[in-house]
Amino acid sequence: MINEWAGALEELNLSLSLTSRDKLGDFRKTKELDGEDYLIHVFLVQGIDPEKLELREGKAIRFLEKGESLEGIKLTRITSLAIENYFRSREIEKG
Repeated sequence: MINEWAGALEELNLSLSLTSRDKLGDFRKTKELDGEDYLIHVFLVQGIDPEKLELREGKAIRFLEKGESLEGIKLTRITSLAIENYFRSREIEKG
């Protein structure tokens, strides 16, 4: 698990304890759909200062206000899957 988390710390220049995150899930990129094969680990993190994030890989970080729509925002397939997974898990928690 430490190796999964280390990548996120490096890509965003985060400095967090391992207890300040929850794993949302694992998502597989495939050659057929994404042009490459590998597993992506997605975590939920609270209590960070968005202004201190430094993107070292990827195109951009987009901050949304609570309730703001994702409509019209171009997302990767994996990002879309992670967001769907997040909202599905929230619905299950609510019962």
